[in-house]
Amino acid sequence: RYNRKRKKVSMDPFILDLLINKREQREWKEIESTMRPVPAKYFNGEPVYEFFQNLDDSLEINLQPIALSVNPVNSFVPYHFHNYVEMIFPLKGNLSIMIENEQLDLHEGDIFIVGPNTVHKNLESNSDDVALNIALKSTAFTLNDLDFLHRNGSNSYLSELLFFTPTEKERNGIYTVFRTEEGDGLINAISNIIYEYYKRGDKQSNDIIRYELLILFAKLLRISSRSNSVESSKKTESNLLSFMLYIEKNYASITLEEMGEHFGFNPNYLSTYLKKQTGKSFIKLIHIQRINVAAEYLRHTNASIEQISLKVGYENPSYFYKIFRKLLGISPSEYRKQIGKNME
Repeated sequence: RYNRKRKKVSMDPFILDLLINKREQREWKEIESTMRPVPAKYFNGEPVYEFFQNLDDSLEINLQPIALSVNPVNSFVPYHFHNYVEMIFPLKGNLSIMIENEQLDLHEGDIFIVGPNTVHKNLESNSDDVALNIALKSTAFTLNDLDFLHRNGSNSYLSELLFFTPTEKERNGIYTVFRTEEGDGLINAISNIIYEYYKRGDKQSNDIIRYELLILFAKLLRISSRSNSVESSKKTESNLLSFMLYIEKNYASITLEEMGEHFGFNPNYLSTYLKKQTGKSFIKLIHIQRINVAAEYLRHTNASIEQISLKVGYENPSYFYKIFRKLLGISPSEYRKQIGKNME
């Protein structure tokens, strides 16, 4: 266990005040009565909830691929899991998190990253604690971004954590804790992310936040080579990244047979391997990649939805509409309209 003497992070008072002003106390009973969440399962007699939508500090649904919120103060947070990656940064004070029966004690300057479908809950924090939450949807980064991290880091588990999705039937999920020090140079990137999200919010902010996160990840990879600085639940097989990158590059016309031939694997074996490692079928992975790209076109171009549908590999626009709504919860036109409002 990590017991080395720690230095406090030097967070800019202006940035810290931004977060404190967003911090609220939330009564779980009130949330239950208004949002009516239904337990997905139970753990040790406690309900476990699916949190499959990013929520902002006002508990409104946030469609952005990268969403920030401040950990509620003096508030009960139940066991839950989500279909996106979450990062938690205690920037003042401490925060304890339960991963099933294991308690992780996070201190000022630590960075906690938890993967999808990992059951966890935050223990109640007090008024002296300030923790930032960053939710990262599957559309937050391209696999080329993750390939950059994979190729430039001494370990591959960070890049794999950002897209690896264990199935809900798996007993243990995945997480990593980075025990950082003042000289690691992470505070500037974190401060810039907070500032761009809460104070700027213009058309360039999303790209700046994404690049700042990549800088942050690259620095975390540097930290990972230091002994006693990283606690990780498990690692995934590194060749999964090669498969995922091939899917990203060839998503519009890829077939399982062609992919199997490319890598020298029997198609049935490849299909079983992808399902086991990601929790998703080959077809589901293709749909996710196509819709991720389509969402980028909707955000950054004026191309018609029919053009975008054809571009990402759907000859039938109606089928494209169906898959888009199934994965993102709204239609392509509604998505473009909503994103346009958020970027005004």
